[in-house]
Amino acid sequence: MGVAWFLFLLFFGATLFQMAVWAVYDLRFAIYDWARSDWPPHKRDVPNPDPNKVTKKQNRNASEIRNPTSEIECSVIVCVRNGAEQLRANLPFLLTQRHAASYEVVVVDDASTDQSAQVVEALMGKYPHLRLVRHLEKKRPGKKDALTLGIQAARYDCLLLTDADCRPASDQWLTLMVAPFARQGIQVVLGAAPFFSEKGFARWARFEAAYTLLQYSTFALYGLPYMGVGRNLAWHRSLFDALGGFEAHAHLPSGDDDLLVNAVAHAGNTSICFDPGAFVYSSAKKSLGDWLRQKRRQLAPGTHYRPLHQFLLGTIALTHTLHYGLGAILLAAGILPGWVLLLYGLRLVITLHTYRNLFNRLGERGWLPWLPLFDGLLAVYYGLFVPYALWKRTNQWNG
Repeated sequence: MGVAWFLFLLFFGATLFQMAVWAVYDLRFAIYDWARSDWPPHKRDVPNPDPNKVTKKQNRNASEIRNPTSEIECSVIVCVRNGAEQLRANLPFLLTQRHAASYEVVVVDDASTDQSAQVVEALMGKYPHLRLVRHLEKKRPGKKDALTLGIQAARYDCLLLTDADCRPASDQWLTLMVAPFARQGIQVVLGAAPFFSEKGFARWARFEAAYTLLQYSTFALYGLPYMGVGRNLAWHRSLFDALGGFEAHAHLPSGDDDLLVNAVAHAGNTSICFDPGAFVYSSAKKSLGDWLRQKRRQLAPGTHYRPLHQFLLGTIALTHTLHYGLGAILLAAGILPGWVLLLYGLRLVITLHTYRNLFNRLGERGWLPWLPLFDGLLAVYYGLFVPYALWKRTNQWNG
């Protein structure tokens, strides 16, 4: 009986902690919406686009969500390796942004062996604000060297990062993303980068990316920014220079985006941009193997986060795993099944409410039946895959 009660109390504590975490997520975004009286989310939802149906006309219509103005000059930096087709499809959306101030798009060809450079050169005649920088020889894995070249070549101090396979939701993406820099002290802007609405395995990848977005944006709203995604991230050049670039973690093949944010971002200099017109979309991995390789690369920098961030994120992951793992053990053993199911149900109600609000923000539809399954799979992800991924790291980047 002693072991049974110990397991139940551990399950009870993990579940209560989880309920508190999800309530905190929901509360903080409710405050965020209330403070932004010009943005009622229920009037601003934009459906998640199908990648095969996004046109320049749709891209322009999405920007009618709001009509911001910004006179902040900006350099958009795109690193690409063997992404000629991606550049051909997505560069026009970056080059036709409606921005009041001057801006440029700097494409860094990271030792590509395809026609990436030629695609950029073909567009340079039509778009004088497009520039090409070539990184001819890779001496170490990752894209930090290529990104450093792009930053050094940039004409403006406001730097907005994205990838070759990314497409902004509107032609005011740039203006919306850099607008927070007009506020005193802001030097980092964290953007949202959901995936296109695709089915199959991509549905899980979309869910996991949305959950990551929920975590890092909520942490930032509470004054604890710990990461950003390089698909939609802006910072001021002075931060990069003060940190000495990426040299502190140059030995890692990944982490150019989240480790810089983790090192320099704090409550006073960081803002988030959750406007639908500022979203950046890309396609999720279509197979489990591709996704696993990508996640191994993306998870590795987490071991270099600040101790407080590691503790908080680790505790959330651990309690999520314990909630499901111990709950299953207790039910299988017939230990207080009524209480176990009650606690599971209470947590599920809170999480579903938060997930619903999150996916409404992202313009996602039809997710409610999937959420209990995917939330449970997160426990498997945290309990099995994350430890494995941190143990077996990859030294390759390309998507």
